[in-house]
Amino acid sequence: MSRLYKGFARNRMGYNFPFDDVVTKSHDDKSYGFSKESMDVLINVMSDLKRPREEKFWQRFDRENKIAWKTGTSYGHKDAWAIGFNSKYLVGIWVGNQNGEGRYNLTGITKAAPVMFDIFNILPENSWFDVFQYKGNDVFICKDSGCLAGKLCNHVEKKKYPFISHKLTPCSYHKKIAVTKNGYRITENCNENIDHYDTLFLLPPNMEYFYMKEHSDYQGLYAFPSTCDSISSTIQIIYPENDMKIFLPRESKGQKNNLICKAYSLNSNAKIFWFLDDDFIQETKGNSHEIMIDPIKGNHELKVVDNSGNYNSVFFSIIDDK
Repeated sequence: MSRLYKGFARNRMGYNFPFDDVVTKSHDDKSYGFSKESMDVLINVMSDLKRPREEKFWQRFDRENKIAWKTGTSYGHKDAWAIGFNSKYLVGIWVGNQNGEGRYNLTGITKAAPVMFDIFNILPENSWFDVFQYKGNDVFICKDSGCLAGKLCNHVEKKKYPFISHKLTPCSYHKKIAVTKNGYRITENCNENIDHYDTLFLLPPNMEYFYMKEHSDYQGLYAFPSTCDSISSTIQIIYPENDMKIFLPRESKGQKNNLICKAYSLNSNAKIFWFLDDDFIQETKGNSHEIMIDPIKGNHELKVVDNSGNYNSVFFSIIDDK
């Protein structure tokens, strides 16, 4: 991991073959690596990550020393890591128990990151990357989605884009919504009650689940009045994903871990009923829903149904642990 992140920095600085510590390069490959433009975007995104919320972590970190960093935590909190870099140093921290036993609150953000920040604070002459001068055409970008601005986008900014390897697509996440006087969204069955129209930034349930964690100002859908039908696809299983093959590790005592299943509903008041292979398991409430199950080896169907009749299902397999 540290060698990979070092490659990001070397790539941004224009080194030839920046990832030669990670993969074997071909003698004929003269353009090994990514564009400096893409690396500049990636590194700046990593440097803007929110710092640990605990006050003691803020006090430990000198915010003048800009770094790009990322953390990670293993399943069951068995170990954790944090890696950070600037144009001069890379620091990688691993925290864990030698016997692999999990520990409560053993996470990258709470245990490994503070050590990494302490080290950066004592390293001499920290330095950030030179400002990259972009060349290219001016384009208008939707600030909410990062796509090309569409006709309904409310927040637009102009950016200069260099040559890119993929085609930018117009934003399709803003919708024109009919609303009642009481602030409810209206379906086709309730058109006679329309008071006005509003334009909202609306993400699919699986995207909204992750987006809301970092964007507290995200509004999402208006609620439906009880007299109107709700829309389909308002709930979605976040994990496991469809057709996923899952290996459940065992603890040191030989006990197999349970499978943590997650679902999300656009309706904060929704009740979700969970079914495994058509057998009812549990009921959960709210936006975010999470249960633990112990499926046997083989193929399974996991289904969720809410109190409005919306449903979603996925098929997955538990593979042998031998």
